[in-house]
Amino acid sequence: MTIRMLSPGPMSDAEIGPDSTPADNVMYMIEEAENGAKENAIASALTDAKVKTPLGSLDEDAARARREAALKRRKNGPSDEADYEWSATVVRRILRDPRLAGFAIGPVNPKTKRREILRDENGQPVRPHQGFIEPKRWYDLQAILDGR
Repeated sequence: MTIRMLSPGPMSDAEIGPDSTPADNVMYMIEEAENGAKENAIASALTDAKVKTPLGSLDEDAARARREAALKRRKNGPSDEADYEWSATVVRRILRDPRLAGFAIGPVNPKTKRREILRDENGQPVRPHQGFIEPKRWYDLQAILDGR
């Protein structure tokens, strides 16, 4: 049996921009949100800095498959074509994701429209990997986002 411990990707000392890593960008979003920045402001800063979106970071085949799947779900035109155009929705989705704290996720709760944290038989969150931040910091971030 092979057991792997997943961890966030490599981080650099670079400012956010075209050369920053996805891990750098996620930490930037977390820190900005903790400092009171709204999702729109974070998205604008990432767009202005020419940071690649999650879709823009994929290889060409994977990005094409995701765009085609998104177009099938969407009623309007293709808005996923911009590799550098961040939206507040994408930033919010990243900041709300329990995987930031290393939690395993389940399906989206239809009532809250958020991913549920998987729990073991004792009701404790399942943590199969190392998160970007500690669970307490993630819960504090959620409280900040809820307070807006």
